[in-house]
Amino acid sequence: MPHVRTTLTSAAAIAAVGLAGAGVTGALGASSTQSPRSAPISATVDGFAAVKGQGSVRLIFPTRWTAKASKTALTVTKASDTCTYTVTAKADFVLVDRGADAQALVQAATPGTGPYVLDAGTRGTSAWRVVRRPRTDGRTELQAMRISPTGVTAGRQTPTPAGKQVYLRTTVRALDRPSDECHTGTYRESLGPAIGDALATQTYQGFIQKR
Repeated sequence: MPHVRTTLTSAAAIAAVGLAGAGVTGALGASSTQSPRSAPISATVDGFAAVKGQGSVRLIFPTRWTAKASKTALTVTKASDTCTYTVTAKADFVLVDRGADAQALVQAATPGTGPYVLDAGTRGTSAWRVVRRPRTDGRTELQAMRISPTGVTAGRQTPTPAGKQVYLRTTVRALDRPSDECHTGTYRESLGPAIGDALATQTYQGFIQKR
């Protein structure tokens, strides 16, 4: 069974104007076995070419995973003697219908049912989901996403189209090496839940502005 969680926070914490933290770091942030990593937010706002984004998303992964950040993504490596996963996290803004259901958006972007769903949950009006993608080459690939409303709608500084709103979208992809032998426990009991925890406790800072 997938991990399914629902956490409630106040509307003010989720829908702050600009980009206050949509997630609240929980117990994972206080654990000595976890470490915060930052992924940059893409300057491109999907569906809204008149503005650009800036900022970063903070994700918490186990400290034993090695991490390297670039200008476009955060890459984390989970390694063992027989199985190594490369985990790539990216973030951007997307223009959607105002008040769109984040859970429905996440489900549409990460299709899968039954044992393919490894983790899913909601926090206020935000939602995340982790799935295993079917492949025919024997490799293991996980796909995950979190979508959060930002509270940025029509205004003088960032005039969005009528009826639209800017959401923050975080995507995570994990893939093992072609020569690895990764048993189901590596992603079902370890990797999948860890990615879900990182998305569940995600925080971010940043803004959008006219180009």
